[in-house]
Amino acid sequence: MKLVLSSFGLGVEAVTEKIVEFVGKPADKISVAIINEAHSVDDTDKRWQIDQLHRCTQTFGGMIRIVNLLALDIAEIEKRLTASDVIFCLGGNTFWLKTVFERSGFEKILPKLLDKKVWFGQSAGSIILGKVATYREQFRKKDYYKGDVTKFYRIVDCHIIPHVGISDDPKYKFETCIEESKRQSSPVYALSDEGALVVDGEKMYMIGKNCHKIENGKIMESI
Repeated sequence: MKLVLSSFGLGVEAVTEKIVEFVGKPADKISVAIINEAHSVDDTDKRWQIDQLHRCTQTFGGMIRIVNLLALDIAEIEKRLTASDVIFCLGGNTFWLKTVFERSGFEKILPKLLDKKVWFGQSAGSIILGKVATYREQFRKKDYYKGDVTKFYRIVDCHIIPHVGISDDPKYKFETCIEESKRQSSPVYALSDEGALVVDGEKMYMIGKNCHKIENGKIMESI
């Protein structure tokens, strides 16, 4: 299993280098399948999304597919994702993204895909492979879509908190990550927009900078 679980997405050199290393091809030969449905329920500025799509076209030279999970049957979804080197899951509303995975049947083929493909997550596309962080419930009432999601996929045994330090919003403050770690039995990874969490088989480590692994209120590792 090869996962690059980022906060910002494309635009961080260490992240791009790790994807290229995992795929084992030059960047201009890498094909990418994009899952881009997490954003669709929230009425927020989507410049970040346009930026990521543009960066994808500038970074990778192979075929770029946008695979709409709710528009296709599961056989076609699997066919298109299997034909690509990288699955790039963009950010947005993680609770809605989980609902899309459930409704489309994508969650049933997700483990098989993770065994074969490089998964590149951005924000929600990273969070969803870990556990639900309790702090997110504090802010969930502000979301247009709330739903009844109570857990994410727990494929990685941790809680991922992205965009740490980008503003004074409590959701992005480092202190929130410290408090969250006191409520959890698994590590909290506080990711800045300059780094990512990498999973390579049994190994988990951070790349980039200004990222931290926290357990029970204590910083265990920093880069």
